[in-house]
Amino acid sequence: MNDAISLLHRLISVIIILLSASSSAIALQGIHPPEDSTLVSKYVMFCWESVADVSMYQLQTAVSDSDSSFVDPVVDLMSDWQAILVKDGLDFGNPYVWRTRAITKDLDTLEWSDLRYFSIINLPDSIRNGFEPEIYVSEKMEPGVNFISHAGILSVFESSGEVVWYQGGRRGWWRNGKLDFRQLRNGNFSSLDDGYTRIFDIYNETIWTNRREIERGEHHTTYQKADGNIIYLYPKYEFHGEGANRRRYQGDIIIEMNKEHEIVWSWNCFDYLSIEDVDQDVFDRSPVNGHFDWTHSNACPMDINEEYIYLSIRNLSRIVKIAYPSGEIEWSMGKEAVSGDVDFGHDLNIIHQHCTDPFEEDKLLFFDNHVDEDREFSRAMVVNIDPDLEEPVQLIREHYIPFSEGMGSSYYLPNKNILINSGSTLEFYEFTPDSQTVWMVRPELVEPSYQIKRVESLYPLAFVINGPADSSVIISLNASIAFQICNVGEVSQYFHYSFEDSLDWFENESCVVEIQPGQHFNFVAFGYVPQVERWNTLILTVTPALAPDLSETYIINVQPDEQDGFYGELSFSSEDLAIQSCYPNPFNDQVRLLFKVPEGDVHVTAFDIQGRKVADIFRDWMSSGIHHIDWNADRLRSGVYFLKLDAGGKTYSQRVTLLR
Repeated sequence: MNDAISLLHRLISVIIILLSASSSAIALQGIHPPEDSTLVSKYVMFCWESVADVSMYQLQTAVSDSDSSFVDPVVDLMSDWQAILVKDGLDFGNPYVWRTRAITKDLDTLEWSDLRYFSIINLPDSIRNGFEPEIYVSEKMEPGVNFISHAGILSVFESSGEVVWYQGGRRGWWRNGKLDFRQLRNGNFSSLDDGYTRIFDIYNETIWTNRREIERGEHHTTYQKADGNIIYLYPKYEFHGEGANRRRYQGDIIIEMNKEHEIVWSWNCFDYLSIEDVDQDVFDRSPVNGHFDWTHSNACPMDINEEYIYLSIRNLSRIVKIAYPSGEIEWSMGKEAVSGDVDFGHDLNIIHQHCTDPFEEDKLLFFDNHVDEDREFSRAMVVNIDPDLEEPVQLIREHYIPFSEGMGSSYYLPNKNILINSGSTLEFYEFTPDSQTVWMVRPELVEPSYQIKRVESLYPLAFVINGPADSSVIISLNASIAFQICNVGEVSQYFHYSFEDSLDWFENESCVVEIQPGQHFNFVAFGYVPQVERWNTLILTVTPALAPDLSETYIINVQPDEQDGFYGELSFSSEDLAIQSCYPNPFNDQVRLLFKVPEGDVHVTAFDIQGRKVADIFRDWMSSGIHHIDWNADRLRSGVYFLKLDAGGKTYSQRVTLLR
């Protein structure tokens, strides 16, 4: 394995250590959905018990009737693994019953499982029919689902307008509602509920909240760091001024809290900003000795490396870059200030901005409400900032929409489109970099929406492990045991796996692999098993890089057997000569060839797709049985190759794909 791949593995191992977060939305151990649960989504991940030595599984789901019988399935699907995501056939407002059965490799069907029950929350008609879009350039639309919070109630809908997730509850715009709804790295969600940060799973079950640790008043934003700590905004009050200028200033504190509810870092606006700088209109409307909304900060995201915080201060029309953890201000951008503390960006004429997003190095996206006297428009703006240039701020792009006062958001998509929520004017837009309108929704809602975000899937992370049954009897001498790690989520993920054998019968191994959605990785443990009468415990641990707390452990207890053979999910041909597997396939530089041969000379060669020999991999005498050889192809280009095995007067070949 070359240095680049080794470095990648080391980096991802560091990520696994750093990204300590709450349990993931779908930890696929046991039964999902939970028995008698009420779901908030009509996209449902099913999981059930695995059965050894089966070919596939069948899942059926039906609307549950009063006598608990099973008739007229609305879902009837086959799955290679003991889990499957169902996105068609289910609907809001129904109770359901479901069952599964296994199908053997000989295509014999086993008995159905016991019936299991769940229901899906009811959906108001105003929400079900509220998001019919106008699609202008469908081929340029970024795929995914859209998260919105309207009147403090959360909904998720496809870009086609179909609502797929709904979190009902008490309506209310500010203190009673839910704000800043977002999906976390591990597939869970966070929002501000009644002024408190709440982290919850796909079933709307609370995982963590700081409700008991803070006074009521957390506002606008919540952000989870890679280490699992939460950053949020909290109000701070101080009296300033004399006579007719005396006011109770409301500023902001940025607070970082760990999972144990300890405040580990904070930053106070009163310590770093001048109280000379005010929005004069807001100041004049506030009563003497009364409340004055001084800063009204509304966003405090971190850059991808978590070295800086970008504080959006709405009532000063200013964005401040703060070094973390020192707290020093690197620069201030926006409306010119009496104090002279704003370094640049006066000509941008931003007024009461929202939703600052540092999506690339030195690049910011934000939504400028542009609350001036004319009130002609609002806009999403992308700027590049380099304080060392004569003109530190470069306007890269902007997208205009009808004027929206007081709220709104913009969101940068992977295809470089920008998603906009107008807020008070109740419109959603998607624009290309050249300002083409791709998609637009005028939702049939009475109250405004605070933000809109789009993510790839409601189920980005879900996986299962397959392997031998527990208390297995394995062969003596050259032994192999096979496992599968299956990605049943909808997003490509890195997984770290570690195989351990305390008795050293098998080779211990630790590695990082990337598995595409709907694909699996085959891991085979090789070893020498002595003929002793004792049990041995083998442990395979699989950890998603983005969700260490979702780590799953597969344990089997084994003992030697005098019968010759191979044990594992992946079985050999009964012939004397066979290639069992080449893994990983596709591979980067190194691939392992697992094969069975009779006693004698063995020759392994590699050929390109044109039939030209590119490598003599192995030539030597081998004993009868199962062996493996590692081939390092680091000097070859990406492409398709064939590994040819010659032994005992017979030939066997296997196709492999090399990717760079």
